[in-house]
Amino acid sequence: MKKTTEPVLPSPPAVLIPISPKSRCLSFEQMASLQNYIKTGATLLDIRLPVGEICQETVRLGGGHLNGYLRLVEASENNRRGARVMADMGSFFYSKYLLEHTERKDKHWADRWYRERVKDDGPTIEQFHFVLHLGDDHWALAVLHPRLKELRVYDTFPMNKKEVQKHLLGMLSEVNSWKDLGSVKITWVRVPRQTGKTECGLFVCEMMRLAAR
Repeated sequence: MKKTTEPVLPSPPAVLIPISPKSRCLSFEQMASLQNYIKTGATLLDIRLPVGEICQETVRLGGGHLNGYLRLVEASENNRRGARVMADMGSFFYSKYLLEHTERKDKHWADRWYRERVKDDGPTIEQFHFVLHLGDDHWALAVLHPRLKELRVYDTFPMNKKEVQKHLLGMLSEVNSWKDLGSVKITWVRVPRQTGKTECGLFVCEMMRLAAR
């Protein structure tokens, strides 16, 4: 396996929702507003939440928010480029691989999911985005660049890199179209590190948008 590298992610833009100067935390109302903003289909999400600004540990973005926003990013980027260059694989693909890797009940699920998502656009797609559910309640992003034969991982609180990397390569081996890529380099992109327990979903949304450019 090739040695991993750590390119630097460009600095995100300013925070979308203004933070009160009297508080270093997003209020429950602000967090709920941001959740609704993502869920209802805003065209752009400009977030840069400095470390420690989310204090409501019971309020967090879930898979529905992340998958919904990823679909928006996909549509926006494909419209901008005038062709289907990005494919949203959602949060299902990685989680389903982990399940099937253990139980092996359905050997062809990955190819079916690939055909359903990609259809006949495989040759034009430059990026496949995967939302990763890691551990008990942590979100990260992985982006496959088939032409570069590279899988980039964006994780604000990386743990068990070797195990995650092993699963990601195993996931790719489940799809016949990706088997033809041969050796794929795994790159752990250097991104801001979270210190709280809830902001991973917000960072994933922002990294989706930045990675799609």
